[in-house]
Amino acid sequence: MGVFKTMSNMTIRLILASCLAIVGLVMQNAMAAELVPVEWDNVVVCPVKASGDSLPQFNEPECETVSIWDVDPQNTALWIKTRVTIPPHMLSDNQPHGVYVFGKTSSRVYFNGELIGQNGTPSYLAKDEFPGKIDEIFYVPASLIQPGTNQIVLKLSSHHGFLTLGNPITFIGFGTHHDSSYFYQGTLGLSLIPLGALVLGALYFLVASFSPFNRQANILFLLMSFLAACQLLAEIFRKLYSYSYPLHDVRLLLIVSISVCFGACLLRYITMKLELTRQWQWTLTGVFITILAVFAIPGFDAKTTLAILVPTGFSTLLIAY
Repeated sequence: MGVFKTMSNMTIRLILASCLAIVGLVMQNAMAAELVPVEWDNVVVCPVKASGDSLPQFNEPECETVSIWDVDPQNTALWIKTRVTIPPHMLSDNQPHGVYVFGKTSSRVYFNGELIGQNGTPSYLAKDEFPGKIDEIFYVPASLIQPGTNQIVLKLSSHHGFLTLGNPITFIGFGTHHDSSYFYQGTLGLSLIPLGALVLGALYFLVASFSPFNRQANILFLLMSFLAACQLLAEIFRKLYSYSYPLHDVRLLLIVSISVCFGACLLRYITMKLELTRQWQWTLTGVFITILAVFAIPGFDAKTTLAILVPTGFSTLLIAY
């Protein structure tokens, strides 16, 4: 009884802590910064030349106009020029402002022709590049901000990742200057409650697994709760900390790997409950099909989804069988 009383107290404290965190984040979001994205379909891209760091004219033959979603600095270095239109009320709000550059890249940023900072050291050569943070904000002095349209020029390079992503640039825009994690706080609060519930579930099944009654199932539920909590923590880690961009690849692989392990635990539980013959063969078959599906489809969001859906579908077929 003492154990369950302790866990009950832990549950109450966890719920209260989650509620306080949510209330705090809601109060912050009430004063959330307005963000203005750059012009998405009017981005001029030029390759960085080996000979120098001077700004290009952006009218060279090798330059082209693309969408912001087509900007890809992975394993190369690029100059990009774009514009942002600042609403009049942002010019009179007496707040510090900055340029937001979120993505898998090192960057150097110019605002209306003036250098305002760099994140890491972008370079034509991989050996000369120092990796920047995955998300960064560059302060813009008020004297540089003009009414209406303003020009933003960036030098980008991303030589130190080992995965090639479809959309390495998440966001480029202008807004009130805050810590980079502020951009994600609108959704961070929604993740705290399920994370707390999963941690509590893992603690419960940890205690229950010491009992000989239904031990195998409790151990599987412990693993599934722990894996789900780890995956959720990995998902929200970018919201908590702006890490060096090469770690982004590690984070994506970790999320997919945890999902595959969760699916394997689910398959093992279903085969055990159904009391099938050759239980491990059924489990390993399902895991093999899951891994094939994960490797076959592009995009890490899709891979993570399939890592759960394929074992679920396979379990449904076993139940029907």
